[in-house]
Amino acid sequence: MDDELSISLTIAGIKLSFPIQPEKEEVYRDAAKLINSRIMKYKGRYSQVDPITFLVTVAMENTVKLLELEKQNDVGPVLEEIEKLSRQIELVTKE
Repeated sequence: MDDELSISLTIAGIKLSFPIQPEKEEVYRDAAKLINSRIMKYKGRYSQVDPITFLVTVAMENTVKLLELEKQNDVGPVLEEIEKLSRQIELVTKE
C-alpha cells in the first residue's frame, strides 16, 4: 500500500518496526506504552522471572480481553432470537 507508514516501537527492550496506516499510529504507540507499562508492573513484583514470561503473560491477558469483547459484541444470537420472535408474531397475527 502506498499510504503505509513505517514506525519503530520499543517493546520490552526490543526495537520493532511496523508498517501501518497513518491513522493507526496513535493506537500502535498507545498499545506499546500499555504493554511496556504492564511488563514493568510484573518486573517490579517478580524481578527474578524470565522476561519472556512477562511478554507471554501480557499477551495472554490481552487475548483474553479481546475474546471477551468479541463475545460481548456478538449479536448473532440476538438476531436469531429476534427472527424467531418475528416469525411467531407473524403466525399469531395471521390467525
